[in-house]
Amino acid sequence: LSPPVVLGEGIYACGDWIDRTGHASWSTEKAVVTGKQAATAIANDFGLEMPAAEVIPAASDSQALAVLRSLARSLREKGGLTGVDDGLLPRAPWASLLRPRRQ
Repeated sequence: LSPPVVLGEGIYACGDWIDRTGHASWSTEKAVVTGKQAATAIANDFGLEMPAAEVIPAASDSQALAVLRSLARSLREKGGLTGVDDGLLPRAPWASLLRPRRQ
């Protein structure tokens, strides 16, 4: 599953906030996609049979959106975007369960 909706043994997460790099949809659609991924992971882990939950790929970004995403990524990499890491925005409740990234 990409991004991981399985955060640890018996810990599953879904919602529009979990998928920042995978399915290129927004809000409700992203919540549905990660919900289907989490349900599939739970079914697999518990040996349950369920119909395949196919995820339809989102349409490609428009040129304007692609430019904005690229700009935001560049600013984040250079430390030009603030918010979460400086305490202005709350961290996701599950963020403390993830292992820190090695630099």
